[in-house]
Amino acid sequence: MCRVLRVNRSTYYKFLKHKPSKRELDNQIYRKQILEIYTKANKRLGVKSIKVILQRDYDTKISEGRIYRLMKNMALPKMATVKPKRALKEAQKTPLKTYSSKNLILTNQIKSGQQTSPIFLSDIRNMSISAQYLISILENVLLGN
Repeated sequence: MCRVLRVNRSTYYKFLKHKPSKRELDNQIYRKQILEIYTKANKRLGVKSIKVILQRDYDTKISEGRIYRLMKNMALPKMATVKPKRALKEAQKTPLKTYSSKNLILTNQIKSGQQTSPIFLSDIRNMSISAQYLISILENVLLGN
């Protein structure tokens, strides 16, 4: 049979007499505990939460990396820690906000006629476009008397 399968006899007998190591036995226990916690929480827990529950309830010290690896081997999806942003409804969408600066001292100087050099006023508008910002600056020149 070993010749047909092209496997060494020593490899075949090693496979037959293999005893699981302590780490393999521990991993089997951890898999059962992780699956139990995961199903109790309606499949809404991530690696860090499972680690806390294992330490608290089962008195088990296990690293997050090992839990992640075991969950990956069991094909359990990892949960994101940050919930995805929801799309805004039409009522929540606000028009572009315009910010303008009004300098009271300069406007008072213009009204009283003390200002002789030109005054530059600017209007800055921020527009959010697909998580990036476009800034437009409008400049006006006001001349004094």
